Amino acid sequence: MTARVFGLGHPDRGDDAVGLLVADDVRRRAPLGVEVRRLEGSPLELLTSWDDADDVIVVDAVRAPTAPGLVRRFDVLAGQLPVMGSTGGTHDASLIDAIELARALGRLPAGLVVYGVYGASFGVGDAMTPAVRDAAQALGERIAGEVVPRRG
Repeated sequence: MTARVFGLGHPDRGDDAVGLLVADDVRRRAPLGVEVRRLEGSPLELLTSWDDADDVIVVDAVRAPTAPGLVRRFDVLAGQLPVMGSTGGTHDASLIDAIELARALGRLPAGLVVYGVYGASFGVGDAMTPAVRDAAQALGERIAGEVVPRRG
């Protein structure tokens, strides 16, 4: 079984970098055999990046009318993802677009969990919101304990 964690985001757009921060934290904490990747480009890259993975976790920032730092977990195979706010145009397609395209093409991994971290600061050069930074650290620890390394 192959476990892979993807952190999505843009490093220079405040809270949008939360997926990258979580990926870095998971890489330090996860058991050997868990692959962790940072994706700073389009979420559409997931369609080829998770091809040979059995269990996938994706972390991305979302803009939402709620307190920054709130984390939501979605089991993609249990149903469609809810509509989540965009991160202000930092990607050419949203994470939901990529997932629904993969679903339509029959290219979803056997297990797919998405963590959305709500943020408020997405401008170029913005600092990450303290609540989002705190959520990233807690989420990194949670995911590192959740992933199961490759066997065999």
